[in-house]
Amino acid sequence: MRKPNVLVLDIETAPIIAAIWDLKIQGYVPANQIIQDRYVLAYGAKWLGSDKVIYDDQRGEGPGNDRRLLLGLKKLLEKADIVVSWNGESFDAKRINARYQILHIKPPSGYRHYDTMKLVKITADHTSNTLDYVSSNVNKKYKKLHHNDYPGFALWRATALADTYKGWQSMKKYNIHDVLSTEEATLNLLAWAPESFPEFYPVSDRALSCGRCGYYGHMKAVQSKLTNRTEFHQYRCTKCGGFQKGKKVK
Repeated sequence: MRKPNVLVLDIETAPIIAAIWDLKIQGYVPANQIIQDRYVLAYGAKWLGSDKVIYDDQRGEGPGNDRRLLLGLKKLLEKADIVVSWNGESFDAKRINARYQILHIKPPSGYRHYDTMKLVKITADHTSNTLDYVSSNVNKKYKKLHHNDYPGFALWRATALADTYKGWQSMKKYNIHDVLSTEEATLNLLAWAPESFPEFYPVSDRALSCGRCGYYGHMKAVQSKLTNRTEFHQYRCTKCGGFQKGKKVK
């Protein structure tokens, strides 16, 4: 069996522009007041284990014109067996799918989602589940960037609204760094992944190799585990520290 194609992904989207009568408005804005709907501004992606980060944006193509960008992204999604993201299962993937549906682009072939924020939420109680907070505390190299040149909404004003070269360069740096931060955090937290999460590496013999980090020959047999119906051998990876279930105990 081949090694799965694991794609680390992060997208940036344009804000919704709507007509309002009061700056203090809170809550619901009717859809018929939308002037420009949201769309995908840019994406950063990286095949796990590769040194190259893939980046594309729709600079110069005008508001809402993200078809070319999304068709390029679809080629990556078609190749991916697993997509890794931070909050991407509920944000990135659904925003991408919405744009595909609106633009009448057929869906990409199926892939499994590995949402690292979801992993954090179900295994720990961090003060914050944002990539900013977790990467600042878990990562050693790629902690989330704070775009000081364009703080807050200023970066989207400089790209989606003003289409400035400097703004797009800052967006590129910001987007790529998010991909690298997500990848590092994911690799650091692999050992915490439950069995319901995809494994990145095919395992022919669980007593020898780790399905999480791919390390071979350093699986240590530990106490077996009981379920309601049977007993399984259990192994621990001496590199990443993750556990994995082996064959049934006879």
